[in-house]
Amino acid sequence: MPIFNKENLTPKNYDHLPLSDRTREMEQAYQDFKQTPESKICPFCSKQMLVKEYKYWILLENRFPYSMKWKVCDMLAPRRHTKLSKLSLCEIGELITIAFSGDLKGYDCFQLNANGTSSISEHDHLQLLKGKL
Repeated sequence: MPIFNKENLTPKNYDHLPLSDRTREMEQAYQDFKQTPESKICPFCSKQMLVKEYKYWILLENRFPYSMKWKVCDMLAPRRHTKLSKLSLCEIGELITIAFSGDLKGYDCFQLNANGTSSISEHDHLQLLKGKL
């Protein structure tokens, strides 16, 4: 089903897009981004969209949020380029401290994609979500 672009009222067809919690426009922007050289750079290692830094963790704004369901979609990732299953005791300890210190108080929930379904699978992260629509 075509969607009309508000700027010029030309139809845009999004039928080719995968199912997603992003709006169709955001999903299209994400798919377009994945075709660029910039998409090969880990957003966590480069600290793109940085909100806050901890000793072992970084909090970033999601550049392509899941705005079909949530008003805010941020991401918490280890500073080190790693999988969550390979976290050190210090990293795990700080994650627990962050979770219970009140820093995440404004979020409604967090999400961890399982079984390699994350779009950034080589650097695991948690989705921090608030404002369910």
